[in-house]
Amino acid sequence: MNYREKLENRLQLDYFSDSYKKFESDFYRFSALKTPLTFLTDDILLEMAESMCIILD
Repeated sequence: MNYREKLENRLQLDYFSDSYKKFESDFYRFSALKTPLTFLTDDILLEMAESMCIILD
């Protein structure tokens, strides 16, 4: 099992929280990307985990 597979089982977004709804709104407002946010969430979680230096067993 690689690093990404381990993270996928540990990290999640709360899609129903107010903060996520605000993030989604801001993403579509300010992003120049043509890719929908739905397809980027795994990459976003991985980058957040790496930036916070999450160490896995």
